[in-house]
Amino acid sequence: MAESSKPMLPPAWIDRIFLRLQGMYGSIWVDRWRTGVLSPDGYDLGTLNAKLTWAESLSGFADQPDRIHRALDACRELDMPPSLPEFVKLCRQGVADMPPRLEAPKVPRDVARQRAAAAAEAAEAIATKRGGDMRAWARDILANPKKYPSASVRLAQEAITAPE
Repeated sequence: MAESSKPMLPPAWIDRIFLRLQGMYGSIWVDRWRTGVLSPDGYDLGTLNAKLTWAESLSGFADQPDRIHRALDACRELDMPPSLPEFVKLCRQGVADMPPRLEAPKVPRDVARQRAAAAAEAAEAIATKRGGDMRAWARDILANPKKYPSASVRLAQEAITAPE
């Protein structure tokens, strides 16, 4: 096997991964690696080998701990503990970096008031056109929900059931 050019995950990270998975899956996780052969320090050699293998295989994520964290979170949805290849796939599925958050625009109060008034005016005009029914749009969507995205249908349902 060729040596990885990336640094192995630190032992503390691997210990934490194994502890989290043991917490989720209990003895199913621990027994997966246990051989019964102990090192001079008293550690199971199968578990030590598994940890070393995981540290090498996850070396590509050493600079992306958020991916490992999200993979661990994804394991909560799995009935059985992941194999190493499955865990690597979970790490790859996550988004490496979140895009930077944009600052909220700085809008002067008078401009914000003008925009709010214009929005209220537009809403009033729509309501007037529809006989004063502010929820007509939701009724239209619910009359033929297959024509609309599920998110629109969900919002229409919420609008209809919300108190006035």
